[in-house]
Amino acid sequence: MKPIILVVFAAVILAGCETQIRQSAPSVPRGYTSSLGSESVGTYKVGNPYTLNGVRYVPHEDPNYDRTGIASWYGPKFHGRRTANGEVFDMYRVSAAHTTLPMPSQVKVTNLQNGKSIVVRVNDRGPFVDNRIIDLSYRAAQELGFVDQGTTRVRVQYYSPAVGAAAKPGVKQFEVDPLEAKRRAEQARQAREAQQKPAKVAAMEVSELPPLDEPPTQVAPKPVAEPAPKAEPKPTAGPRKEIHIQVGAFTDAGNAARLKEKASQYHEAHIRGAMVNNQQFYRVRLGPFATQEEAVTIHSRLVEAGYLGARIMIERFMQ
Repeated sequence: MKPIILVVFAAVILAGCETQIRQSAPSVPRGYTSSLGSESVGTYKVGNPYTLNGVRYVPHEDPNYDRTGIASWYGPKFHGRRTANGEVFDMYRVSAAHTTLPMPSQVKVTNLQNGKSIVVRVNDRGPFVDNRIIDLSYRAAQELGFVDQGTTRVRVQYYSPAVGAAAKPGVKQFEVDPLEAKRRAEQARQAREAQQKPAKVAAMEVSELPPLDEPPTQVAPKPVAEPAPKAEPKPTAGPRKEIHIQVGAFTDAGNAARLKEKASQYHEAHIRGAMVNNQQFYRVRLGPFATQEEAVTIHSRLVEAGYLGARIMIERFMQ
């Protein structure tokens, strides 16, 4: 056990050092695709209490986490290295380091200086400098618009458990990456604009119309034999799946009801109760959807309308 603890704390200390020494980083290469496989090698981890620089930290699950403070970013020095939960850090992916939240988990970060928000994946420990509450990857800082200044004042809110190979056991849901959701939303908007444009019809002059002929002799159509009815396939037993879009989760039923009313303009909405860490939550969802493609289309509209926290969820039930 001791060697494993030493490795974890080494990663923690390194993550804290980066916040003190900033290096310039290039823009995201055009057409860049990560080859580091950051989500495929990590594990879900809450972690034990630890003390660093005289400060005691107690990692724990906290679905009500909501803090305001200073954010920093880290990048080139740690690109390709292991994070505290064993994933591979890719500075061109949207991720973050936090001192106590589970790894991986997702938080919504809002830059209070310009109003920009993004959902990031927490998969590392840190920062351990001054009063900073979160350390973001270079790409996340670029999306929030504070790369050049190095730090900014932010609000950090717990969003949901993360998905992927390193997700918390039992979490089975499909989710579109926030950056991918923005791209799909833009594609959906362009497709709708193209459909709304009137089609051009070539005009034909009267002089170009062919002359009228005598009406053709009508011939009785030949009877067509109707095909034999096909036997209905017998239903086979197996898992049943439901596809929904979750747009929010609240501890207050009134807040959930108000969001349900607003979201109903996009699709039929409902509220589903759930217990998380012995606390009642009210989840606002749209659906169910017949196909995943239909859900992705509605999800793109929601993101375009400002519902950045919306996510697609697939649940399977045994019949």
